[in-house]
Amino acid sequence: MQYRPEIDGLRAIAVLTVVIYHAEFEVFGGTFLTGGFVGVDVFFVISGYLISTLIFEELASTGRFSILGFYERRARRILPALFAVILVSLPFAWALLLPSALEEFAHSVVAALLFYANIFFHFSTAEYGAEWSLLKPLLHTWSLSVEEQFYLFFPFLAIFLHRISRFWVTILLALSVVSFAFAISVDRTHPNLNFYLLPSRIWELLAGVLVAVMVLRHGRASASGLHFFLPTAGFVMICSASVFFSDTTPHPSYPTLIPVLGTCLILFFAKPDVGIGRLLATGPFVTVGLMSYSLYLWHFPALAFLRIGLGEPSNIALLLTILGVVGLSWLTYLFVEQPFRQRERISGHNVVRTTAYGLVSLGLICAVVINQQGNFGQFDHLRAVLPNFEIDNRKLDKARTEFMESNFPGIPYAPNTAKILVVGNSHAKDMFNAFLRNKEKFPALSMALQDIQMSCFNQALRPGTEFFTSPEYLLADVVFIAPQYALGRKCHVVDSYFQNDLTGTEALVVRAKSDGKQVALVGNTVEFGDINGQTVIDAIVWERVLAGSDVSGLALEVNRSYFQARFSHREGILELNSVLREIALRHDALFLSKEDFICERSDEVCFGITDDGFKVFSDYGHFTNEGAAFFGKRIAEIGWLDPLYARLGLD
Repeated sequence: MQYRPEIDGLRAIAVLTVVIYHAEFEVFGGTFLTGGFVGVDVFFVISGYLISTLIFEELASTGRFSILGFYERRARRILPALFAVILVSLPFAWALLLPSALEEFAHSVVAALLFYANIFFHFSTAEYGAEWSLLKPLLHTWSLSVEEQFYLFFPFLAIFLHRISRFWVTILLALSVVSFAFAISVDRTHPNLNFYLLPSRIWELLAGVLVAVMVLRHGRASASGLHFFLPTAGFVMICSASVFFSDTTPHPSYPTLIPVLGTCLILFFAKPDVGIGRLLATGPFVTVGLMSYSLYLWHFPALAFLRIGLGEPSNIALLLTILGVVGLSWLTYLFVEQPFRQRERISGHNVVRTTAYGLVSLGLICAVVINQQGNFGQFDHLRAVLPNFEIDNRKLDKARTEFMESNFPGIPYAPNTAKILVVGNSHAKDMFNAFLRNKEKFPALSMALQDIQMSCFNQALRPGTEFFTSPEYLLADVVFIAPQYALGRKCHVVDSYFQNDLTGTEALVVRAKSDGKQVALVGNTVEFGDINGQTVIDAIVWERVLAGSDVSGLALEVNRSYFQARFSHREGILELNSVLREIALRHDALFLSKEDFICERSDEVCFGITDDGFKVFSDYGHFTNEGAAFFGKRIAEIGWLDPLYARLGLD
């Protein structure tokens, strides 16, 4: 295959957009290249074009194609640099990750090496691009897995197509249309699955394959004007998507056609001596393109470990890290990638042996970490000082989730009680957990739970229909609305676009009141800011323990610090509460403020730790299991539900 330097330049554009997107530089109060994730889509198209060109040219010239030779080339291309990145990442993971995160890292290493990382992260990561997903050092290997899964079957498809060459384009187009239609349909209901899994991405790889087929059968266009204008249009399409797309853009879906078609235009029409092709074929772009694979591999763990170590790094720290990664990537390209690609330097036998040693060695390390659940006594000194303090917030959140799942939808309504239906998202689950763990303190009540976003009550296809016909709703005396509210919210049940929680909430209030039910509208979640990227309590405890300070008086310091940090996690909470009060007043609903039981305003404290040293929050505002028990007790002690009891005629 003839070398095309402009394709390496296009690789440079793809990898740089991805790196800048993941860096999240602060520019005028926002982030730069919010759609930089489309660089991965550009890579998919390029990969489909290059690999299929090699396969089809070999079939055309020899009539044969070596499957074993193909996979050997893939192993030479992919595995050595991947091994290097994982090996260097291991000591950083050991030093910086908490036990549950270290255990997850070990699982992700195995997933990356066996090329099912996209499946692993689909089930372990709520949303790509979410703030905490940037702390998963190997998250980016999902795209490698997508490609390798595609190449498990594509060579066989290529051989089949070669034998029935009349139908190449028809079959490839049909597969592309099916994959594209699947992506569109799944994005509305399962956007996370749509992002990570192969069926939604096949059409992007096949777009490159179709370009390769057209070049092979018809050659590239000869009109000089086309070599200038169409690649320029393609370049503008890719850049526009990088700038104007965001995490709220349906993807992969209709908008993804823009960068995919833009890449196809460059692949088919660009030449290294005309227009955009000339720019892409210049030295700097080609150099970055040559090391783009190593740069892609190194940048994400480097940025993840930077964030884990520093919290929110400055633009200077991000820039210095990226410059360091660029240098490291060039060395990896020269001394790892290049030698392994050359058979005269490293034989096929040595590639197999190196691969086997690498897989076994890393697999054994990961097996030990997983068996120990990431716990090697790293925090024994902390437990000696505070035996009930758990530094690992993921562990606390997992325990909370497991408890809720084992009790969901919770205790059934009991006879001769007021039947309360708690409605909302994860924060409503926290409220339900608080009641569930203290049910003996609320003998006149029985409760059920409905996990639903408030925006879902404001949809053309109302998932609220199922809610309003559910026995939990029909039998309820009180609809107890207790989510975290947001002005823009995805209704994950129906659509992947944002709706208004407040409008949906008011729709629910109106309907419940018309059905003769009492409505308790709970104010927004009390959200707490962090200290240098750590929760308030973690920052204070670490500072004291590392300094060897006495922990007496720790609880008061923590609780006063939480009072100072309340509402600083997210802007607009007080304004949202004001609107919620107006909704309650307008429809004769009851308004209850969470701050009343989470904080003591007169003492200027918000409770972040129990008297016996347990955390009550695992993050900015979710209750731990101990926190739910603590706050349920507080609710009973201060009579927080007395206004509701009065409306229900209960003592």
